[in-house]
Parts: sequence; structure tokens; C-alpha cells
Amino acid sequence: MIGGVSNEGLLYKNVVELYPFLIDDLGNCSSLLMPETKISQSPQEIGKMSLELKRTYFETSKLSTKQNLYEYLHLLSHRSFWHGIHRVILARRKYASVAATYCYRFDFDSEFFNQVRIIKCGSEAYGTCHGDDLCYLFYNVMTTGLDINTNEYKIILRMIAMWYNFALNSDPNCPEIQPTKWEQLHKHPEAYRCLNIGEELEFIELPDYNQLKLWDKFYEKVLAIVILTINVEAVHFIVKILTSRLRNEPTLRNLNGIEMQMDQ
Repeated sequence: MIGGVSNEGLLYKNVVELYPFLIDDLGNCSSLLMPETKISQSPQEIGKMSLELKRTYFETSKLSTKQNLYEYLHLLSHRSFWHGIHRVILARRKYASVAATYCYRFDFDSEFFNQVRIIKCGSEAYGTCHGDDLCYLFYNVMTTGLDINTNEYKIILRMIAMWYNFALNSDPNCPEIQPTKWEQLHKHPEAYRCLNIGEELEFIELPDYNQLKLWDKFYEKVLAIVILTINVEAVHFIVKILTSRLRNEPTLRNLNGIEMQMDQ
């Protein structure tokens, strides 16, 4: 089982409000690209990627905390959390397709029980913050008694039942979520589906999938550079080993400076 919450970026709301320059001085968004991207691509290519990133997430060209706060937090949801989750899912589908993988998206918005959001964003905020799903699985210092007829109590029953059944038999489907059927991920088609856990349960195509694919495109460009670099360094290392053998040198250092003893 793998997944996250619908508004992961709310975790940063208080920080961004405390330091508004994070949005006000964002400019062309190049600072949001991966460090590996910025050192491996030409200035022209970085400019193109930055512009594409900005157009994807922001409706205005001039950015400000007042106008673009939630757009920026949405971007951080993908940059800091969902793209990593997405990459793991892609790897599972490609290299471990015979093993069942279940994707979830926690999207339940409670006025009083989404405790991480209340701590990080205040009582007037709305949405589902990073860590709010854990409030429905584990008792904590902020937990209060619930009426059994509330939606919050219903979500707790569903969450515990799904996690318990998955731990028991590697399948999260249980009577508590019926008639919804939570299907495992398949290798095809490319876009995949998740269990959306809100007031009601829905098995839907993962929202924001196309935005995650944009981050994939940035990642693939970096990955190609990294692979090429590794291959070149590997060739140099092999040449160094062969040269060392020809010279009968007993010791050499590998690319990381670790001594390797060579057979005579």
C-alpha cells in the first residue's frame, strides 16, 4: 500500500506566510527545479523547463503570496511528496508487477479532526494536510472522543479495517469499504487508479497525473545525463585497472577514493 493526502503542501503554509519572499521572489521558477537539473542542462533548456513549470501551476505571470499561495502549495505537494510516491509506483509496476500494489489518496476534510492541518495552518484552514491520514489510524494527544454516527468515526473504522486486512492477507479489501472494490495497480494502461478516501470512497484515476508526468520529464533529462556520466567514469575506471595491471601496480584507488587490492 502506498499513497498520500490530497493537499500535502499545506504542511508548508505557515512557513510560506512567514517568509512571503518564497513566492514573491520566485521569478521564472528555475529555483524549483532539481539541483541536478540546473547543473546538467544548458541555460536555454533550464529556461524552457522553468517556463513550462510556471505555466503548469500558476495562472498569473507576476507571482505574489497573496494571489498564488495555494497554487504554490499545490506545486510543493507534487515536488516534495507526490512525485516521489509516483516514481515508486512506476518502479513497482515495471520491476515488481507480479506483486500486488495498492495506491490510495486520503482526501477527507474535517473541521476538527485533521489535527496536523490545524497545528500547521490554524483552525480556519481547510483541506487535508500531510500527516492527517495518521490521525485516523493512531491515537494521539489531540484525539478527542467521537460520536459513532460522525463521518470522522466512519473514516477511522474504514482506515483501520483496510490496514488490518492488508497486514493480515496482503489485500486491503474488507466489508467496511464495500461495495467499493480497491483494485491493485496493473502494468497497463499508463495512467493508474487509486482509492480516493473522502467522505465517500471512490476508485478513480489519480488526480494530477499529468502534472506528475511533467516532473517525470525533468527527471528523465537528468537521468540521461547521470547514466552517461556513470558510463564514462566506468570506462575510465576500467582503463585505469588495465593500465595498473600492465604496470604491475598492486594498489589503486577507485572513483570514490577506496583502495582496491589487485591480484598479482
